[in-house]
Amino acid sequence: LREAIISVKVFEVLDLSQDTDAKRILPRRKMALHSLAVGCCAGLLAELILPPEQRQTAYLAGLLHDIGKCALDEVMPKSFEQMVAEAGAARVSLVQIEQKHLGLDHTVLGKRLAQKWQLPEAVVSGIWLHHCDAATLGASLPDVQIARIVALADRMARQADIGHSGSYDTPEQIDEIATLLSITPGQLEAVSKSLPQKVQEKGVVLGLDDVSVTA
Repeated sequence: LREAIISVKVFEVLDLSQDTDAKRILPRRKMALHSLAVGCCAGLLAELILPPEQRQTAYLAGLLHDIGKCALDEVMPKSFEQMVAEAGAARVSLVQIEQKHLGLDHTVLGKRLAQKWQLPEAVVSGIWLHHCDAATLGASLPDVQIARIVALADRMARQADIGHSGSYDTPEQIDEIATLLSITPGQLEAVSKSLPQKVQEKGVVLGLDDVSVTA
C-alpha cells in the first residue's frame, strides 16, 4: 500500500499527461522512467543482499532518489530547464550545475523533503547519498547498504539508457560499488537483463501507457 501511494504521488508531481511534455528539454516522462528504473533496479539488487524486510525500502529509496529534481522543476521550471540545458551543453552532471547556481543540489533538497514527510531514515539516506563516492561511505554509517544500492542502481539505470536523469556526463563505473556490496559480475548481468521488463511491468501498474525503456 505504501509503495502504491508514494508511486502515484511521484507520478502526479511529474504530470505526465501534458501534451507539451515532449517539447521540454528534459521531458517529465523521461524523468519518471529514470526514477522508476532506479527503483526497480534497487529492488532487484536488494533481493540479492538484503533481508526481505528491507527490500521494499530499497525500492522506495530508488524511486524517490531524484525527488529533489521534481521539486526544482515544480517550483522553478524555467531555471531548472536552463540548468538542464547547461548540463547538456557542457556534457556534465546536473549536480555540478545545480551546485554552481544554487549552492546546493537535488540530493540535499530531496533529503529535506524526505525528512519533512517523515520517511524512513534509510530512504532519506538513499536520496541524500546516491551521488556520494560509495567507497568513502563508512561501513558503520546507518543504512549504508541502502545508500550504496541506490547509487549502484542509479548508475545501472543510466547505463541501460532508461529514461533520462538530466545529467550528461558518462555514468560512473559500477565495478567498485558492486564489490563493496558483494555482488558478482554474473549477478549484475542478470539484473541488467531483467531490468527493462521490470520497468515495463511497473509502468503498466502505474498507468504509464506505452512505456519505452529507451531515452
